[in-house]
Amino acid sequence: MGKSRRIITDQRLEAQDKVFMHYADLGPRSADKVVLMLHGMFSTADMWGAGGTCDALLDLGYRCIMPDMRGNGQTTKLYDSFQYGNCIIQDLLKLVDHLKIEKVHIVGYSIGAETALYFAAYHQDRVKTVCIGGSGWGDAHHAEVYKSFGKGCGTLPGVPCGCNLICWARFIWYPCCCPLCCYAIAGCSPDLKAQIAMAEGHGRDLLDIPEEKVKSIKVPFLGSSGLLDPELKYTKRMEGVIQQAEFEYVPGVAHEAFGQCPEFQSIIVKFLEEQHKPEGKEGSDAVISFSPPPQEEMTVPSSLKS
Repeated sequence: MGKSRRIITDQRLEAQDKVFMHYADLGPRSADKVVLMLHGMFSTADMWGAGGTCDALLDLGYRCIMPDMRGNGQTTKLYDSFQYGNCIIQDLLKLVDHLKIEKVHIVGYSIGAETALYFAAYHQDRVKTVCIGGSGWGDAHHAEVYKSFGKGCGTLPGVPCGCNLICWARFIWYPCCCPLCCYAIAGCSPDLKAQIAMAEGHGRDLLDIPEEKVKSIKVPFLGSSGLLDPELKYTKRMEGVIQQAEFEYVPGVAHEAFGQCPEFQSIIVKFLEEQHKPEGKEGSDAVISFSPPPQEEMTVPSSLKS
């Protein structure tokens, strides 16, 4: 895969709610090879640089647009859950409008995958393809996990009211989240209060999409996951529902590792390249065989024949 690079979100757009969204916009201004890349929770646009995914796409002529979603990175931090969820979708629409892009390939990991799925289900006219990993089509239970982050779990069946410890245990079951939460409690980035609001808004607005909306997605679609990921079931839930969907699973990889693993990066690149290959032409790995030109038959004069 491509080499690692630091993604600097040095461009800024004023969205709604006095939010200033920071983003990186790298690569040629090619209308048909634009990729909108959505990071995971407790993360930033820089996740696409750390593992080399961005450079791999740039080397192939793609334009990579990588926002820090609100509450993350350099983008404005907000502490009201109603300033997340659908507001993030509106931010993304404003961003592609601002850049005068009609349609994008949308790529997402974890919470970014769930956001990308919602974007495609409700704004399919702005999407060329979807490629997501580390999550997918959440259900009511998954939504409740997000909504309960940072609160007591009294609304969950069988759980006593005010059990904040149980709530945290439910949310930070991924090894990647536990140390990040500890850093946040210590006052380091990311902003835990903003992450709580983001999780609650996301769980309320963007998960548990009605089946008819998921079925309505007609663009080329790829879902992927590590086979050790506890969110694997949300990727598999889309099988047989989205008509043009294909799925790839990586053995031995859990949730926290999938976003940076070389296999996920290869899945993204291969999928996007398949969409841009000339009609009737195999992918770049195809073996082209050449047949030698037919040789003219030599006629031997009868005088030389024995």
